[in-house]
Amino acid sequence: MLLVIERKAFSKHAVMAVGFDDFRVRLYDACTLKHILTLECENKWPTALTSFLLSSRDEQEGSTDKVEKQYEGWFVWGDSHGYIHVFSEDAIMAFRSQQDIVHVFSDSLANYRSLKVFPARDREREIWCNSIKFLPDVGIMGVCLVAGSNGAIAIASLDTMTLVSPYQRHRSAVKCLEWCGRHNNVLASAGLERSIHLWRPNISTAGKHLLCGELLGHNAGIVDLAFHEIRDVLFSLDSSGMIVAWDIASRTPVSRVSPLTQNPSTLNHKICRILVPRGLMQLLTGSNHIKLLGVKPLDLRRESEKVIAHEADIVVVLYNDHFDLLLTVDKTGFVSIWHCDTGLQSYKFMCESVQETVETPAISFGSFDISSRRLMVGWSQGSVQLYNFSNGSLVNNLISDSCTCVNSIHDIEFSKRNKRFRSVIACFGGGYFVQWMPTPYELDVKPVRELKYAWGALILIFAGKNNRHAAFPRDRLFCFSSDISCRGRQRTGTERGNSRFFDLSSNI
Repeated sequence: MLLVIERKAFSKHAVMAVGFDDFRVRLYDACTLKHILTLECENKWPTALTSFLLSSRDEQEGSTDKVEKQYEGWFVWGDSHGYIHVFSEDAIMAFRSQQDIVHVFSDSLANYRSLKVFPARDREREIWCNSIKFLPDVGIMGVCLVAGSNGAIAIASLDTMTLVSPYQRHRSAVKCLEWCGRHNNVLASAGLERSIHLWRPNISTAGKHLLCGELLGHNAGIVDLAFHEIRDVLFSLDSSGMIVAWDIASRTPVSRVSPLTQNPSTLNHKICRILVPRGLMQLLTGSNHIKLLGVKPLDLRRESEKVIAHEADIVVVLYNDHFDLLLTVDKTGFVSIWHCDTGLQSYKFMCESVQETVETPAISFGSFDISSRRLMVGWSQGSVQLYNFSNGSLVNNLISDSCTCVNSIHDIEFSKRNKRFRSVIACFGGGYFVQWMPTPYELDVKPVRELKYAWGALILIFAGKNNRHAAFPRDRLFCFSSDISCRGRQRTGTERGNSRFFDLSSNI
């Protein structure tokens, strides 16, 4: 008896691909279940299958003809030796139309390509491809992510058939990948280590992938993930059949669905697959029968009871008079937004995780930008970030060499040569402050000015044209410092204090 390893439906044609343990992938007509073709895998197990649509090459090259948008279907399978194999669905169906009987094919079709995504060292076991996911929203033409049995996730560009820097934060085999779009735009990856990683791929050759958070709550290895875009909920399934629904914005579980049977040895009744069909509101589960679960009844609490409270000390409280909202931030980076008229929690999200130094990073400062539409936060290890608090997305990551606590952040505008410029100034412990010129189109922003003085703690005050201190020059930065450590208190002009003026518009 043959054992089914993996299965996947074609994206463009009514064909079902099923991988078996006899080193073959059999293709079936999805309407009649008739066997139509067999793919010979050449002594390699087809451990991962996927299919996706890409815009045609004429459209990618910038064709200006006003024709209906055309897509090409691609079928990709990964094997037990660390290779992925790419076939054109149209080429497969063209080959099928020329055959009167069920025929076997391998790598002789047009547009066939292959790539070694997990190179094995000498005397090292071959790395299996456990799961393949295509992300059309990353890069120009999208990228293909391949989860390996060694815990690494390879990232390949199918246009050039090249690899970029892999994601290697998992400690054991990765079993499943899922893209969480809408407001989040993060990739969820999980496997045998029982935790879910939320991260953003960086497709540059030496780029560093950004880990946004980690979801903990399963007591067994995770085997499947499914994202519900309408409800903004991620479902995860572990090997015991337990399903957990996660609120991506707050990184917290909102519901649990128990397995169909409490006996883990009864494999025939245990949930082994989950899926959210496109265009439907239900969660599809598969065991020995198919079952639809309504997503809305999973959380029966009223709106006023769905508050996810802070679990750490609140360090920032801000009122936004433009939108009549109250914003609270705790040490861990959890942001909660409240309606002032009703007292209800309108939105919540987690700030992106930052790199740890000696101690665990904590939020040390927060304020709005000059438009009151962005949240600026500073961390205890020197990171400065700007967020769109209406959807929780990271707008700018301001880079600096400082590893000390952020004491204050200011967003200002000034004019020079009849042009308006925007500048963000952050003050750090140890007499260090940095100036950036961020734009909405640049995620990682390098500084334009870094100044270091042996003053101790700094407090920044901007002296602009609307400042009541008329004696201060316009568009100048006024810096107060003290030789005595502030220790949580702001000392301005105290004994032995010094003051300095800096022209923000110089060298611009």
